[in-house]
Amino acid sequence: MKARIYHDNPAYPHYVTVEADNWAAEYDDNAPARVSTTYFCPVDGGYVRIADDAGRHPQVCEGLASMGNTLYCRDPATLIDLIRRERRKALAADRRQNQC
Repeated sequence: MKARIYHDNPAYPHYVTVEADNWAAEYDDNAPARVSTTYFCPVDGGYVRIADDAGRHPQVCEGLASMGNTLYCRDPATLIDLIRRERRKALAADRRQNQC
């Protein structure tokens, strides 16, 4: 699953966007081919959240999941590395689960 992980604006290192292939597009003609998720944390560090259009901004957990141990980013300059690491964890867990 190819993904592009980047800062929309280098002046805001506490915002990281992930664009990835949408697995649902394989069977749903109405699903977009790629999906985009923007993660952020406070400028002085704190819990990682998802920037959503509804303004809810849910917290993100390990493996970029919605449940579990909440991700905490001490230094916003390292948020992009944290997101990359957690995405790799999520993909590895998904591969392990689908091998059974």
